[in-house]
Amino acid sequence: MIDENSIISMNLGKAEMSLIRRMARAAEVGGKSHIRKGSDRSDNLSIDQLVGQIGTYAGCKYLQGDIKDYRISRYYANKAPTVGDGGADVTGSNIDFKASAVRNSSKPLTTYKLLVRPRELHDSWVYILVLVSDITDKSATAHLIGWADTRMLPDNPENDGIFKGAYMLNAEDLNPLPPLRWWF
Repeated sequence: MIDENSIISMNLGKAEMSLIRRMARAAEVGGKSHIRKGSDRSDNLSIDQLVGQIGTYAGCKYLQGDIKDYRISRYYANKAPTVGDGGADVTGSNIDFKASAVRNSSKPLTTYKLLVRPRELHDSWVYILVLVSDITDKSATAHLIGWADTRMLPDNPENDGIFKGAYMLNAEDLNPLPPLRWWF
């Protein structure tokens, strides 16, 4: 399904990163992690939120050609930061961007995993894996890997390891995103 040629990579510049960083700081209020605990969570909260916001920003920009819906969803999320979005990263949709940092640049992007926690699992939902690399103060690269819907996820979550409790799908088993191009 997915190969290196079907991955969409998007370079984000200084102005975009400035907006994304502001939104990530606002999202730090009440943030929760299913992987990090205690001091590890607090030590990594800023980068985790930044990676998530980069994923959502890039996903909205790619799918819609602009960031209007990203701004709208962040407006509402910032008004009620402890409520959560119910898994909808685009207001009024069934789209959930799953963003992870690329921690090993020599590892092929197709070897990463899409992870969906049970509380994020919804019928007829679309999950889009976004991997984020090369984060600096002025730039980052978002790699839109592919998508899966709820039916593609395994019947049972992982039983052990760091991803225990998550429904896991290999990146190479995702559907490629359509080759969208925007001219405006």
